[in-house]
Amino acid sequence: GRLDDTHLSRGQEERKGIMSSGLEQAKAALRAQAASLPNPPKPSGSGQPRMARRLSDEYTVGKKLGTGSYAVVREATHRRTGAVFAVKIIDRKQAKEQRLKSEVALMGTVDHSNCVKLWDVFQDRDRLCLVLDLLTGGTVLDRILELESFTENQAASVIADVLNALHYLHNIGITHRDLKPENLLYVTSDPESPQYNLIKLVDFGLAKLQSSHSNLQTVCGTPYFIAPEILEEKHATYGAEVDVWSLGVILYFMLCGFHPFDDAKYPVMFANIKKGRFSYPSPFWDSISDGCKDYISKSLVVDPSKRPTAAECMEHPWIKGAGESSASKLHASHRSFLLIQKLLIFQRIDPTCLQQVSQRLRIERVPRGELVIRAGEEGDSMYFINSGSVSVLVDGMEIDRKGIGGFFGEAALVLKQARIADVRSCGAKVYKDHGVPEAAELFRLSRADFEEVCEMYPELQSRLSTIAEANV
Repeated sequence: GRLDDTHLSRGQEERKGIMSSGLEQAKAALRAQAASLPNPPKPSGSGQPRMARRLSDEYTVGKKLGTGSYAVVREATHRRTGAVFAVKIIDRKQAKEQRLKSEVALMGTVDHSNCVKLWDVFQDRDRLCLVLDLLTGGTVLDRILELESFTENQAASVIADVLNALHYLHNIGITHRDLKPENLLYVTSDPESPQYNLIKLVDFGLAKLQSSHSNLQTVCGTPYFIAPEILEEKHATYGAEVDVWSLGVILYFMLCGFHPFDDAKYPVMFANIKKGRFSYPSPFWDSISDGCKDYISKSLVVDPSKRPTAAECMEHPWIKGAGESSASKLHASHRSFLLIQKLLIFQRIDPTCLQQVSQRLRIERVPRGELVIRAGEEGDSMYFINSGSVSVLVDGMEIDRKGIGGFFGEAALVLKQARIADVRSCGAKVYKDHGVPEAAELFRLSRADFEEVCEMYPELQSRLSTIAEANV
């Protein structure tokens, strides 16, 4: 429901009353920059705006880094300095113009070490191009899968970085509204870099500037991570507290591999969220410290007026103690849970079902150059990539390459048909003493084992049609 000013915590009163110069500057910048489209300003290296005509005048656009529903991200090299960035090329015909204006305006005001930085803005009739920090370290979940083990120490470091970003954003009146693991990116994948463990918050497409005397009303965000007040009846309002909730859900998921409010049916999941109904089931949470659970429980308080602010979260003993110096490994199923849920039918499934699937995974190590799947043969298994990578080939031509966290061959779980492509192991990046690449490590799930789990969990049966659309 609507926030009651008489029940605000000390931190929320401070945020509610923010009228600092930082907030006023942000609001002024928002008005100025939003009004500037279709001729948006372009920040120079010094941070001062200047006009730009074409992206190709100043940047050489390189390889594709990713795609979205209405945008593609590519490498971009500054012609004069040689500095490398990422450029987000947005199709203006598909994207909502007002959302683009808001994203550009807000990003133009953000300058923090834990937030992606907007460096340049270009546009023509059809495209809007945002030149951003190049972040090559992957998402938080990518990093978890790359590491041999993941501990509370590392989780606390991630959460501390995001809290730093949120504290900054909330103090200048910005609520992100779409926190999820995919929007938490590491700067680099180079373990030798001093920025190896640095997290940056990305994607300000749903972010909003909140004035000192107003709250937000739009229903938005990703279902798993959405706060209960956003789900309330029409006209319910909410504030920056929604980001604290979402971060609590992210931490829960990072540590066990499933979501706190999971249910196969969205209405039930939303009801669980609105009631704050969750637990720390054994054995998956047995090794997690009480301090960590206390942090999560405080973040997932349904009443936003009783939820801590980002600043208050930063003072929590578990954060200040770097995860209580706990270096104990997480539950053995943690990694396989994250891998399994890459496949759509295993999302929003009871953790006991995930456990049954995890127990049936068979480890296969395939040396570089050897075929995992041969075109023309009938398949009876699918594979999740635990380490290394594979190449997907049709008539000897590579059409795709999949790395850690990827999966392939999923159609074989439900269809008895010939494979349409070869899949060849590319090995792993780690090298042995004698210089030979290590084998790629795959988790194999057979059709027989999958059918066995389906008998125990009929919910999976209703999802089988999605598998039949697999390419390999």
